[in-house]
Amino acid sequence: VIESFASTAAIQGILSLLTEPAWSATRGWPRVCSSYQNRGGFANNESLPNGLWLSAINDYDDFDDSSLDDDQAISWYPSSDVGNYIKYITPYKSLIVHTDTGIYSTPNQSEVAVTPRTFSLTRQDDTPSTDIQPVTIDNQVFVINGVDVNTLLWNFGQYSYSSTLVSAISEHLITDPLSMASYLDRGTRGGRYGFVTNADTGR
Repeated sequence: VIESFASTAAIQGILSLLTEPAWSATRGWPRVCSSYQNRGGFANNESLPNGLWLSAINDYDDFDDSSLDDDQAISWYPSSDVGNYIKYITPYKSLIVHTDTGIYSTPNQSEVAVTPRTFSLTRQDDTPSTDIQPVTIDNQVFVINGVDVNTLLWNFGQYSYSSTLVSAISEHLITDPLSMASYLDRGTRGGRYGFVTNADTGR
């Protein structure tokens, strides 16, 4: 039974849990949103920039993580030896979390549902994310860091991502990136493209 903080009912110490909402007008509201496996996803508020919150399954308003039932909400805070401000969430073969220090992923088996008991985030790559939204094209996730464009390629055999610096082939093309978008040309076979917009430098 979950009682409000104002309740005067006695609760046994071993059964009590004192918490407060992760986001509010005081603590700030999430800056990042997405969804994964019928869960709403939010991340990065003012007081918890490395916070990740997934709602209960099929209930995008329920973020009560006090229960470990499989369909209940999930809270997670990816950490390492430095801060991990979450910049973006990419729902793909797994749930990919892009931070300012690297890229994290849930267990890389898309047919397995994440639950409060099984959820974890494992560091996949040291490529930090900047202010440009990653995009997915075919079997890859494209991430821009400075003037570098990296791809995370899904490996079906190893259930993991491998990172490749693809902009090294044509370094002169990415000079001052502002945005990136994917495009599907339905009138062309294999017509999947990624477009990067550079700042107008007058050249």
